[in-house]
Amino acid sequence: MATGSLGLHPSAAERAPRRPASRTPTAHAGSDQATSGLWSITEDFNTADPDTGSQIVKLFNDLRLCQHVHTRENTLAEARRRGRVGGRPPALTDTAVAKARTMKAPGATVTQIAEVLGVARSTVYRRPP
Repeated sequence: MATGSLGLHPSAAERAPRRPASRTPTAHAGSDQATSGLWSITEDFNTADPDTGSQIVKLFNDLRLCQHVHTRENTLAEARRRGRVGGRPPALTDTAVAKARTMKAPGATVTQIAEVLGVARSTVYRRPP
């Protein structure tokens, strides 16, 4: 089976940029860097190099972080453009709050209001009528 330039199966190498940041391999500058590291055959860099290795590792990590932030911002912006705001919808709509206010005026209890609106008493307490 042939492998790509990163030593991965070609299909894995093609999928690598689309991985979530939590699953993206991260290079760490460690104490064993002199004996192991990332070395490119086609480009002229070697992370095991004591002079430039740690800077290259930091650069790769910074690029990965920038890509993650950029992807997240674009995804959220696109969702907002489509009208999706995320989160759980409110249990009490504005009309339900107005109904609770009209019920509260004659002296209904919070338990009675909650039963009519179909919500818990704590929900009624959070949005006082």
